[in-house]
Amino acid sequence: MKTVVLINEHLMAANGLGSWLDRTGRFNIIGTAKTLADALLLLETLEILPQIVILDPSLGTDNGLELIPLLKEICVKRNVPLPGILVYSTLDNPFVMHQAMEAGADAYASKPCEIKEILWQIR
Repeated sequence: MKTVVLINEHLMAANGLGSWLDRTGRFNIIGTAKTLADALLLLETLEILPQIVILDPSLGTDNGLELIPLLKEICVKRNVPLPGILVYSTLDNPFVMHQAMEAGADAYASKPCEIKEILWQIR
């Protein structure tokens, strides 16, 4: 079972996605956060980092993509591999997608996509 952290300013959306992923029997949601500060605190305090981070690049006034280099620093300090990072956004924008991939995301999906695409992107 893959461990997942969901970072989305809309907790209802995060909980909905988390519930669906949990029902597949393949994922265990080990934390959620709705701000950049909350996400950083969560990732710094988890004893074991998740295998997958699903990150919304729009966290209110914060740029969620700023979490990626901070997560890299946490992984270097702990001497652990970087979790897989799926940027999951309402923005179906090539520029944002490029920024996400440049920052170190492994995959990008827009929220209007089918759940099957999310599973494919997680793989």
